[in-house]
Amino acid sequence: MSASYNFKINWIQLLQIYQTNTKFFIIGSNGSETKFKILKVDRTVPKDLVIEEDCTVYTLTEIKEIIERLHAGNLPKNKTSWSSRGLVQTSTAYGIIGFVRFLEGYYMILVTRRCVVAELGGHSLYKVEDTSMIYIPNNTARISHPNESKYLKSFQTVDLSSNFYYSHSYDLTSTLQQNVTYQHLCACAGKEITKDDNSKLTDEKLFSDNHDQSSRHCDATAQKFGIEPHLNERFLWNGFLKCPIQNDCVESNWMINIIHGFLNQIKINVFGESIYVTLIARRSSKYAGTRFLKRGCNIHGDAANEVETEQVVHSSILTSFLKGHYTSYVHHRGSVPVHWFQDITSNVVPAKPPITIGSVNPYFQPAAKHFSQLLKRYGSPIIVLNLVKSHSRRSHEYQLGDSFKAAVEYLNMFLPSKHQILYQSIDMAHLSHAAKSEVLVKLDNIAKDNLRLTGFFQTNVKLFRETLDQNLLWESVGGVEFGPFRLQTGIVRSNCVDCLDRTNSAQFISAKCALAFQLYSLGVLPKPEIAFDTDAMRLFEEMFEEHGDIIALQYGGSQLVHTIESYRRTAVFTAHSRDIVTTLSRYYSNTFSDTYKQSAINLFLGLFKPELYDYAQWDMISDSGLHNDEPGLLASFTSSKCTMWLELQLQAILPLPHELTKAIGTARALHDCRDSQGLLSASHQYVDWYEEFYRTAEITSFDEHPAMTVVDTLTSCTANGYINMSPFYPRADKWQRVKNQITDRLSSSVSADQSSSSDEERGLEVRYVADEGIDVVRNRFSQPDVLSDSADGRAESSAVYGKNISWQPSRHDLNTYHRYMAVDNILNKFIPLSAFTQDSSRYVEPPTVDKISRQIYEKCLSDSVEYPTTCLTSHKSYADYLDLESLLGPSRSLF
Repeated sequence: MSASYNFKINWIQLLQIYQTNTKFFIIGSNGSETKFKILKVDRTVPKDLVIEEDCTVYTLTEIKEIIERLHAGNLPKNKTSWSSRGLVQTSTAYGIIGFVRFLEGYYMILVTRRCVVAELGGHSLYKVEDTSMIYIPNNTARISHPNESKYLKSFQTVDLSSNFYYSHSYDLTSTLQQNVTYQHLCACAGKEITKDDNSKLTDEKLFSDNHDQSSRHCDATAQKFGIEPHLNERFLWNGFLKCPIQNDCVESNWMINIIHGFLNQIKINVFGESIYVTLIARRSSKYAGTRFLKRGCNIHGDAANEVETEQVVHSSILTSFLKGHYTSYVHHRGSVPVHWFQDITSNVVPAKPPITIGSVNPYFQPAAKHFSQLLKRYGSPIIVLNLVKSHSRRSHEYQLGDSFKAAVEYLNMFLPSKHQILYQSIDMAHLSHAAKSEVLVKLDNIAKDNLRLTGFFQTNVKLFRETLDQNLLWESVGGVEFGPFRLQTGIVRSNCVDCLDRTNSAQFISAKCALAFQLYSLGVLPKPEIAFDTDAMRLFEEMFEEHGDIIALQYGGSQLVHTIESYRRTAVFTAHSRDIVTTLSRYYSNTFSDTYKQSAINLFLGLFKPELYDYAQWDMISDSGLHNDEPGLLASFTSSKCTMWLELQLQAILPLPHELTKAIGTARALHDCRDSQGLLSASHQYVDWYEEFYRTAEITSFDEHPAMTVVDTLTSCTANGYINMSPFYPRADKWQRVKNQITDRLSSSVSADQSSSSDEERGLEVRYVADEGIDVVRNRFSQPDVLSDSADGRAESSAVYGKNISWQPSRHDLNTYHRYMAVDNILNKFIPLSAFTQDSSRYVEPPTVDKISRQIYEKCLSDSVEYPTTCLTSHKSYADYLDLESLLGPSRSLF
């Protein structure tokens, strides 16, 4: 019997919370509300959390009967007593984030509002829009404490409605490569799997059985298994909040796993084929905090402001991860992993505080632990892109870069040459101030070189292989082929001082380079290159800049000061005043509010537990002890680990990441034990992802579907009236030419009705005014644009259809097309006319009828009277009705 493996779905997605005086009853159901379970929370215990789960799955009828019985059983005997009102519904939610306790009883944190921000492989990704906290103990059991309200207010400073995301069926804490390879390994468990095994999927299987997992009517004999995801605790933000119920016998379906960072999705419309680009940024929950209070790294090697950014590009033709075509590229940012800090209290005016290098560790053990974590998660090579200043009057940033370089050089002494850390340095600030700025050109060259080393993740590596291999740039892309996949091995680690402005711009150039190769692998680009001023890159740049703004707000307290446009030198003059305001906002946030934010983060992540300390959190001078809380860790830094800082077992599997070998062992163990120990649940609600995604039992609307609301490149094309609808066609020259034409037209005294002599200027029409006061024009299609291989600014047929087409439309077809476009231009001039002279909600005047029409109508009426068509049965029914009315009398009459 065949078997299929899918990630386990947390099918409890709707919660109804009922309360009595002694208990909370949480009734959870699936999205279609056909299956229900009950969770009971005791309210009589003052400080402990007592939870009991009913393992029975109920139907809708059964759960209604239970609710009625609970309500009747909890009604007070004395009707005048208000201590109990039976069973009362308090709230509705979509999931439980966790439970937390300060100095009194526990609070339950619920998601009360959500929205779908993206869809990936048939999985819906949600953003938390609103939450609520419910205090569990009742008034009788509550033991008051004077500091409880302060801790509660501090905890709520972490705004859960701002950039927290989760999914019921997809592991957002892990990358696409980790999730898909783990799913593939479970399907191939029991077989010998090597990195040279490329025979798992062929093109014939791909196209002959496209909907094996996308169709609901799959093989009925196949046994379905739901596999538990491998959560990455580093990027899980409610791990501490889930701890109170992990020891209880409560299923994981009740809880959701949230990440913090950024998530968005855009759609590139390539002549009818939808290509989705999803950007996911995961902030690390280790050594998390605000800008000046968290610098460098702790003794565990956890860097400050550590963010893993992943861009997923996939085609919408197939939904399944294993059968569809998905690509992803991951890059990393984090503070310089040495001990350094900045004292913002030393300055009384908005200025950069001096950088101070802390205790110098000659063996760089914290940095060693940091790079050991990176090699374990991503494999080799690890490429360091250091963006701190090397040309400055003050040596603050310069000495920070020297310390980082010294750490990398020392660690490389004990690594094999093929797996050594690659150190790259570029002074973006110095290059951007040059007369002829080439900072983006240099970053682009660095990005291409790095992509040749790391590669990117790709499913179905054999798809379009014969065509792709013809390009020399494609052959140089790195990575390791593993089964039907190409794996990304290694990662680019970027950093500046804050890991915000310069880092985001450098990462955008790397993302742009990777995006070109990802689109090329999908077969929508003739070569792995994409220009800046295309519709696809405009949307991608806006999304990446929004991603940088969100990360800057979370860590620095303000948006980006220097945006991508600043380094491209395309920003308008008003952007400089905006930079000044942003700088002042960041200074204010860092000076006056970062301390409270840091305390809230420490409380939210469980670093400070009020019940364990004799003093209050706000009385602490520094939280350094909370983030370096392992007293025996420094003693473990033995002399042997000063040189052998990377484990030999990890070195043996490089360049592959350790997570892959761990997944292989887990998959084989699950396969061996699935029948005997039941480690994999085969329950229908755990693995029916078709029902989870399409929601066949719910009333849905196309207008509200994420695929219809996502930002699309086609929207800008139609709004601007472009003839060439390709999202990869550069529009910078045309855009500038249109601006110049409008400027010349406004400055001259020529009438607006006067036509221009050139075909380019003929029929220009101002449609709307853009945000920067530039009139956007639209061509009236005076000359139909035909796709050809010419270089006159029109799209080549090879770029559209994949090959050159010598056929040209006939003159008749061109005339038909020309007439169609002419009708389209005057379509807005058609005004709907009504037959009524006055037509409103208050008064309607009927239309007048001419004499001939009235005569015809009267003739028809006279003919119908002369030749009646009613039958005798109808006459008899009418006579009986009149007799009945006479018997009832006038008072009982219906009229």
